Amino acid sequence: MIAKRKSAALRLTAALCAAALSAAGLAACSSVKEDVPAETSYHIIYADTGESVKRTEKPVETRFVDPPAEMTSRYGYDRLSDDEKEIYDKINDAVRNCEKKVEIPNIDESGALYSRIFELIRIENSAYFHLADRRVGDTSIGAQSFTVELTYKYTPEELNTMLRSVESAAAGIMSRVTGDMSDYEKLKLFHDSLITGCASDTSGEYADTIYGALVDGKALCEGFAKAFSYLCNLAGIENVIVTGNTSSAHMWNMVRLDGNWYHVDVTWDHPERMIAEKYPDMVLYRYFLVGDADIAMTRTIDSSLYDPPRSMSSAMNYYYQSGMYADSYESALSAVEKGCRSAYEDGRHSFTVMVSTDKLFGSIIKKLTVRSGDGSTDIAAVMERAGYKGKISYTDLYSSDRILVFLMDY
Repeated sequence: MIAKRKSAALRLTAALCAAALSAAGLAACSSVKEDVPAETSYHIIYADTGESVKRTEKPVETRFVDPPAEMTSRYGYDRLSDDEKEIYDKINDAVRNCEKKVEIPNIDESGALYSRIFELIRIENSAYFHLADRRVGDTSIGAQSFTVELTYKYTPEELNTMLRSVESAAAGIMSRVTGDMSDYEKLKLFHDSLITGCASDTSGEYADTIYGALVDGKALCEGFAKAFSYLCNLAGIENVIVTGNTSSAHMWNMVRLDGNWYHVDVTWDHPERMIAEKYPDMVLYRYFLVGDADIAMTRTIDSSLYDPPRSMSSAMNYYYQSGMYADSYESALSAVEKGCRSAYEDGRHSFTVMVSTDKLFGSIIKKLTVRSGDGSTDIAAVMERAGYKGKISYTDLYSSDRILVFLMDY
């Protein structure tokens, strides 16, 4: 098994490198979930004599990190010059083999190029979160190269154990992909699985890693974005990790669907904790397959590493595609009926409707519970048509996004 893993690792592309190269990146971690056994004992029984001989062997020490190729994105790497790729490749080889020093060609005395490449490596490589820090050694103007010293949080064996856990968790999600699924349905599955299976939590010690999102169950935007990218790669869906700023640094994804690019922000589609804890199946879709115009309302894109693709439309957004978008009171009632019926049939306890304008949003809330002469309300009539006899409530918590959330208790 070790030999097989080594063979696979030697075929890895040069784009693989450390995700933990930035001081602003990963949280410090101190332990892993499993220990590597010190030795393995077994018996050999000879068929002709029945004699049993016990042998004890120490496991072969793994000296390299062995991630699946799908944990690497290449959008930024493919846009580097040949000289920049040479630097990237040297760092990749050093980190994969857990070397303590790497010699880098000195082609930019300002140092800006190296900072850009290190940051690109952190963004596009999800597996190498074992790197703790880097330090540039002595250099001088005119030097042909300089040394970067590297330190690590984990041994290759420890990190490989964690990566196998990530692979297993991803395989569980991928097992729900069927042959007749469209790419849209696959993307929705990945989006929903990460939201319902992982808390948005800044306190997790692995929160900014793919391990935090898929195994530990606590993640920041970086963990969510890298896990979503990994699942897309497994499904063969072209994608890009995007960085930018809201009130702080932020990370999300872009995907190519039917020839067009769209933004997906798993983190911002995660409901507030007070709702998520009571209604764990609740998912928002405000930032599921939207265009640049929607993104520009809440954040700026950082193009210092590479220019992300342009996204000209939000036509594939869930609310438009599922009939859960309301541009009139009548269409709102229709969407509520559809959402109520679908949620009840699927055993879910929530659904959401997106409204076209702030004015209509306020009008819908007022009208739903207005009683007619016989004491009936529109929301009660909708529930009856949907065949739902439980309790229903709704909240304007996401009014800034014009999303009306309905909560069902039955």
